Amino acid sequence: MEPMINGTAYSWSQIEIRFNNIVQPLSGVSAIEYMDTQKAEFNNGANNMPVSRGFGNVVASGSITLHMDDVEQIRAAIPSGRMQDLGQFDVIVTFEHPDSGKNVVHTVKNCYINENGNSVSQDDTLIEKSYPLNPSHIFWTENLLIGLGKQI
Repeated sequence: MEPMINGTAYSWSQIEIRFNNIVQPLSGVSAIEYMDTQKAEFNNGANNMPVSRGFGNVVASGSITLHMDDVEQIRAAIPSGRMQDLGQFDVIVTFEHPDSGKNVVHTVKNCYINENGNSVSQDDTLIEKSYPLNPSHIFWTENLLIGLGKQI
C-alpha cells in the first residue's frame, strides 16, 4: 500500500447511523459498538495434542449511546414511551469515505432494546444513555451473511 499524503481515514465525522424503522438518521449518537464472536475449540484425539478445531455458534452483541434529545424523540413515537416497546429494528451504520467515495455499510440485524431509563448527575452538560442492542447477527458486507452468500 502506498503512503498517502494528507489522505483521509475513516472517522467518526463520516458515520451515519439510522434505525430502519425511523426515517431520519440519528444525530445524537455519541458511541456505537457491535461485534460478533464464534466459539472455537481444539478437539483432542488419542493423545494429548489437538487433532482438529471445532466451531460453535456465532453470537452478536452491541450497544448504542444516545443523547437524551434522540431518546425522547424515539419515546415520543412509542405510545407507552418505553424503549422496550420500540420493537425489533435494524441499525444501519454507514461510513462515507470522502476521498474514495466508497461507502462501507454494516447492518446490525434484529436489534431489541430491553431496558429503559436515564442517568443524570449534577453539572452534566450532556445527558446520554447507553442501551444494549441485543442483535441476532451482523451483516459486514453488502448485506450478505458471510458463508451463506445470500441475503437474509
